[in-house]
Amino acid sequence: SFIAEGRATVSRVKVEVIGLSKAISDIEAYMFRKKHALLGVVAEASKNVTSTAKQIVPVDTGNLRTNISYTVIERKDKIEGEIIADTDYASYVELGTSKMRAQPYMLPSAMSEKPKFVNACRRVMSTP
Repeated sequence: SFIAEGRATVSRVKVEVIGLSKAISDIEAYMFRKKHALLGVVAEASKNVTSTAKQIVPVDTGNLRTNISYTVIERKDKIEGEIIADTDYASYVELGTSKMRAQPYMLPSAMSEKPKFVNACRRVMSTP
């Protein structure tokens, strides 16, 4: 509230916040909802990138495809989705070598998911 008073000898303005505990509680609840919604968005995007990478990765024995996985990590001030191709030769397939052409599967998978991820984040942050 904002209260202004005036008398012939004294002018006074008083500014006070009423219901501060409720306001803080409401803000904390809002932050909790947003954080958990964004966790879901990151998990869904990570799952989608993993799925697409497994669909488009070149297959010889199937070992590389089998070893593509993801984890979602929640840290103090960020949420990370990490998609990993856990073989000794995963980067050689993705980037190529002097004797083998690149056969990208991770970057194209991530780039195809990016617009959906950005839109999902915007939706979460634009709703109350």
